[in-house]
Amino acid sequence: MNKIFVIAQNTFKELLRNRVLYAFLFFAIFLLLLMFALGQLSYTEQLRLTLSMGLASIHICLVGLTIFIGGSVVYREIDRLTILTLLARSISRTQFLLGKYLGFLKLMVLFIFGFFLLYCGNMKIMGFDVSGYDILIVFAGFTLEVMVLLAVTIFFSTFCASFLTIVFSLCFFIIGHWAVNLTNMVTENANNAHFMSVAKVVQVVLPNLENYNWRLYPLEHQLTAQSMMITIVVTVCWVGFFLIAASFIFRNKDFA
Repeated sequence: MNKIFVIAQNTFKELLRNRVLYAFLFFAIFLLLLMFALGQLSYTEQLRLTLSMGLASIHICLVGLTIFIGGSVVYREIDRLTILTLLARSISRTQFLLGKYLGFLKLMVLFIFGFFLLYCGNMKIMGFDVSGYDILIVFAGFTLEVMVLLAVTIFFSTFCASFLTIVFSLCFFIIGHWAVNLTNMVTENANNAHFMSVAKVVQVVLPNLENYNWRLYPLEHQLTAQSMMITIVVTVCWVGFFLIAASFIFRNKDFA
């Protein structure tokens, strides 16, 4: 276990030096400032506009960080053959993957917490009386989605180059949010047997990422504690599944 934490800490420090990381950070801050400017243009639904734009910008930034930077976390070690040095120190391949995952997750949690404080401060400056707990629930949804996406990215990176890992992870993200629309599409295409088969496979095989979309919670409060617990349990199961699958593939990978 200590070896996993050492790899995680080294991964965390290494990622802090990644320039792409700060490009996404400045992009998110710019969008938050844009939220402040455009929020002044609406008087009737100013709060809804501010919540929608601000949280959407943070969501896009977090997804971009997870996929675009996560796509090279494992592959970079393989491409440079530095992984051979690590594995020569009696570190198993499973420990290596878990260390990479936990190190990147630590960084993402730090960024999510920073965005949470920044967003709460922005809301206070704009004069909106929104509970910090409500906003925390939204960011908890972001965290759970990042956990799944990071596990998926690690999974793809065990057998794909960085570019393909990014492409596959983006497709996974898009399909994961689009899958919720399959319910209506299945009803409309009930006579199409091929579409029905594909739709059922997608709904069963892939996680529904819309379950983490809690951005309207501060306005509607429709999320229950039971549904949150179910989502957390399902998230842990999906993360475990993808990391176990990644470990199985990685164990049989030839680095020569």
